Amino acid sequence: SATFFGIAHNIPDATAIILQTPVGNIIHTGYFKIDYDEKDIVNSALTSFKKKLQPAFNSTSILTLYISFIFCPGKDNKNGYSALEIAKATVGVLNEIVPESVPGIAFLSGGLSDEAATAYLSAMNQQYNGRLPWNLTFSFGRGLQSQPLKAFAKGDIEEAQRILLKRSEETSLATLGKYELVKA
Repeated sequence: SATFFGIAHNIPDATAIILQTPVGNIIHTGYFKIDYDEKDIVNSALTSFKKKLQPAFNSTSILTLYISFIFCPGKDNKNGYSALEIAKATVGVLNEIVPESVPGIAFLSGGLSDEAATAYLSAMNQQYNGRLPWNLTFSFGRGLQSQPLKAFAKGDIEEAQRILLKRSEETSLATLGKYELVKA
């Protein structure tokens, strides 16, 4: 069965879903956008989020929590938060709301650039290096496919394959905390 619940998101009236399966629950959420000047709003959203998730966490085992990066500056933000700052803030929230019994958290690219999503995942894995109760991994469908599909649409199959292999290697490295974003 599926249960929907509202969440704090940069899109009004966003929802998340809990899919209840015979082997456990799968939770797929939207993402939080943090404005450090609006802590009351953020805390209220996190409290609501935790309250809504608690029954699912208590009912049966969770297989994987699918979530977008929680603390990402908006497109107009000029503060330039580092991948490490975003990683620390995201893990801080996850420590507050996700029980240790959840085996894995798969991050979605959530509208981020391929490189940013990969850098944030890598920063979390590098900073916490196996000291978290969950495995942090990716579910970057668009983050893996968007660049190769552009090359494929132009008829350049070899380039599409090359890019897909490169993105696969980069996201794999991020799960180990070994991806480094190279800025040109």
